[in-house]
Amino acid sequence: MLKKTFVLFFLIATGFAFALSPAATAATKLHFGMPTPKPNVVHIPVYLALDRGFYKAQGLDVKISRFRGGTRAHQAITAKGTDLDLAWIPGPLTMSGIARGSGLKIFCSYAHKNEAVLAVQAGIKKPADLRGKKLGIEGKFGYSHLGMLSVIRPAGVTDKDVNYVRTTPPQRVSFIISGKVDAVLMHIEQVAFARMKTKGRVHTLARIWETQPDYLYAAVSAPGVKIKANRRAYVRRHKGPHQSNPLHVQEQGRDDQHRR
Repeated sequence: MLKKTFVLFFLIATGFAFALSPAATAATKLHFGMPTPKPNVVHIPVYLALDRGFYKAQGLDVKISRFRGGTRAHQAITAKGTDLDLAWIPGPLTMSGIARGSGLKIFCSYAHKNEAVLAVQAGIKKPADLRGKKLGIEGKFGYSHLGMLSVIRPAGVTDKDVNYVRTTPPQRVSFIISGKVDAVLMHIEQVAFARMKTKGRVHTLARIWETQPDYLYAAVSAPGVKIKANRRAYVRRHKGPHQSNPLHVQEQGRDDQHRR
C-alpha cells in the first residue's frame, strides 16, 4: 500500500512539474529586431538559439526581423504601434533614446569588447589623413558613426571636415572594395575578406576595441511596459544565446583548424 501511494505521489508530482515547465505551456511569442540583414559573427548565438530549438525549449516562439543597421532597428522598436518586443541596438544609441523618452529599457548586454576595426584605402596612414575623405556610416550617432568619431576626433578631425556617405551594414564591404568610400567601420571578419579581395589594398587604420575600451557594445532593449507585463519571457529569451555560446566556440574552433 505504501509503495502504491509513493508511486501515485511521484506521478502526480512529475505531471505537475511538467505542466509548469516552459515547453508544456503555450509558447510566448517574441518579435526580435536584429541590426543586420545577414548576421555577423557576434550575432550568431541568437540564430543558433533559434535553429537549435533553445528558444522553443524555453517556451518561446521567437520571430526575427532584420534591419539595415542599429539606427533602423532603434527607429523600428520606438515607432508608434510597433510589434517588435525587443531589439539589438548599439548601447549609446539606446541610452540617448532613453534620455529623450523612448520608453526603452536595457535588459541585457554583452561583456565582449567592440571587435570592429576602421578599414581604409591605401595611402591613408593616420587619422588626420581622413580629412576631406569619404567616410561610410549608416547614420548619424549610429554604431559606425560613433566608432569613426573615436578615431578622428583625437586627431582634431570633426564631422565638418569629412564627407559622410550613407553606407548600410550590407554595403560596408562592397563600398570599401569598390572605392566608393575611403574608410568604413567593419567587423574583423569583414576586413579580412576585403583585404583578400583587394590584395591588401584595404588595410586597418585603428582597432575600435582600443579607441573605445569602455564602449557598451550592444544593448538588447525592449519597451519598459512590455518587460513589466511579461518579465519571465524576457528572462527565458536571454537563456537561448547563453546555451548557444559553447556551440559557437566549438564551430569557430573547427573553422580555425580548417584555416590552418
